[in-house]
Amino acid sequence: PPREASGASKQMRCATREATTSHLLSVFHAPTVPTTDSCPHQAPESSKRQRSDGSSLHPEEAARKGDADALRALAEQGFNIETPSTDGCTPAYIAAEMGHLQVVRVLAELGASVETPDNWGSTPAFVAAANGHVDVLSLLAELGASVETPDNDGCTPAYIAAQEGHAQVLR
Repeated sequence: PPREASGASKQMRCATREATTSHLLSVFHAPTVPTTDSCPHQAPESSKRQRSDGSSLHPEEAARKGDADALRALAEQGFNIETPSTDGCTPAYIAAEMGHLQVVRVLAELGASVETPDNWGSTPAFVAAANGHVDVLSLLAELGASVETPDNDGCTPAYIAAQEGHAQVLR
């Protein structure tokens, strides 16, 4: 399952959740702990709709593909643009994870929350930081999202960015 790690692995990754920036930067010289922060993006059946060509389309798919126009069209048709996957990943979370700046912006314009965490407490800001998407993280902050909210293990976006080698997020 995503985000499962051994006790030792979690302890190593999150033991210093109160760490200073200098400590975070020292993490770059340590071996990284493999993580599987990515949600499987499985949309619940209730959020899927049939398109005229018979194929399914849902907001998670549009977010993953970076298709802001499709999300607008889905919202205009009354689709719920905040329906999470079985792991709690909303379209805003998926867009932030994938680095789709325009999709995050459109979802916020359409009224979607940009702070809803997944089942592990990881927010869109957390996954943007974990993947080095500085522009998305900046937009989330502009939209009022907290960029300091820790996940359920106590890891902050800054800590996971350092752990994943994304120094640009710490600037």
